[in-house]
Amino acid sequence: MKKIYSSFSNAYQGLVHCISNEQNARIHLMIMILTTIMALLLHISRIEWLMIILCFGFVFSAELINTSIERLSDKVCLEQDLFIKQTKDLAASAVLFAALCSAVIACIIFIPKLMAML
Repeated sequence: MKKIYSSFSNAYQGLVHCISNEQNARIHLMIMILTTIMALLLHISRIEWLMIILCFGFVFSAELINTSIERLSDKVCLEQDLFIKQTKDLAASAVLFAALCSAVIACIIFIPKLMAML
């Protein structure tokens, strides 16, 4: 049981560290909060909630992995290295792709509801 608690504690510490130290993680968190507020106000369906929650997990997981890759790369190689740069760029691209897909899903969910209000 102690090992399980330790695993959750370490994961929580990583999450807090990422939010505390990474501006993009804070931006994603704010977008998640604003999206949740909008979803509550527009009374989205259960399926729409599932899609939004999946998007939250998709984007934030990508951000956590990207941050991990950046940290490890910076520790392993202190000088400029083309391979490290490409690796970091690829990880950042994964976050961008996740965010863009999530934005499209949000538009599909929210735009019709907002248009119906007009």
